[in-house]
Amino acid sequence: TTDPTTTVIAPEAAIAVLPTPGVYVYSTTGSDSVDAVGGVHHDYPATTTITVTPAGCGVMQRWDIAEERSEQWQRCVVGNGVAEVARINYDEFFDVGQTDTYVCDGDARPVQAPDGTIWVNTCLQGESSDVRVGTVIGIEQVNVGGTAVPALHVQVTIDNRRENDRQATDSWYKVGTDLLLVQSASNRTTNVTSFGVVHYAEDYEIRLSSLDPLG
Repeated sequence: TTDPTTTVIAPEAAIAVLPTPGVYVYSTTGSDSVDAVGGVHHDYPATTTITVTPAGCGVMQRWDIAEERSEQWQRCVVGNGVAEVARINYDEFFDVGQTDTYVCDGDARPVQAPDGTIWVNTCLQGESSDVRVGTVIGIEQVNVGGTAVPALHVQVTIDNRRENDRQATDSWYKVGTDLLLVQSASNRTTNVTSFGVVHYAEDYEIRLSSLDPLG
């Protein structure tokens, strides 16, 4: 969540801007786990990185969390918004890795919009699909390395058509850009695997340490 001193400010006109290529450092808290075969738990390190590289229509952003966990997403500027066109998630439990690759289509995330604005996109993985519904919460200030930065707070929920699953992510982006300042998530999913029915849980928060990438 944002600092208790968070205030609402009026944004200026903005044009969607992708993050400058480089390595961004985030202070990190969180963990993930599964309950199969006695359960496995991963504590996330105190520091993680998101590496931004040019790719296709925009940039690829890779979040390296741990040896057993990473995410990648490709984003491109569409109008005055940012569209996520592909995503790759990697998880490893019991020394067995699983890579989930998604192709996404639908609305672009607005980089500046009134509170309550909603956008929807769908990410396909083989014959399965996730519907992702985003909502603009509002403009807030986030502290990054001692500097107050105007941020657009949005929330994305995922509907994978499994009744007991819940996936919700709150993100704060620098206004007018796709530069992620803060993100917190709470995910609960159920999957049928060779180990049987497996319940996955993940909770985390990451905070950008500096607006300038390492290079």
